[in-house]
Amino acid sequence: MPSEQEVIFEILEPLEVGAVLSYQEIEQATGKPISHCRPAVLRAGRQLLKQRNRLLRCEAKLGYRIARPEECTAVATRRHRAANRQLVQAREAVQYVDMTGLSPEQRAIAMGMFRTLAGMCAAIKHLGEKAKEHDQAVLELRDDQSDMETRIQRLEKLFGQK
Repeated sequence: MPSEQEVIFEILEPLEVGAVLSYQEIEQATGKPISHCRPAVLRAGRQLLKQRNRLLRCEAKLGYRIARPEECTAVATRRHRAANRQLVQAREAVQYVDMTGLSPEQRAIAMGMFRTLAGMCAAIKHLGEKAKEHDQAVLELRDDQSDMETRIQRLEKLFGQK
């Protein structure tokens, strides 16, 4: 007998981009209320993303929709920002803890966690700055390419080519 995840994945797999799998369809396929199926839907969604390159989005009061490709970057951006916020909050939780209330072992663990989290925050900040530099360089190259194409067109008109 297939698992809930397998049943849901079999329904999701042939769906086209933009199609919605309703909560009712999930309940009918699994024989369980939607509230009990969420973990299986999320696992099937991850499987769909990895095997079929399709992202599953929740549609309030409807079901789950296969996202358009351009939506995927927006989802990734939101999740990236949320992950960064959580990382900073985790760092702050150990950074500002009252160390006097901790045993020596707990203090050592907290300090180790702080160093690790602070390093991760610093690395992410550095990579973000590098990404901005890269994006700026790409924009400048595009501007340069556009300028060159304009110059080439003028030269071709001047010398009667094309």
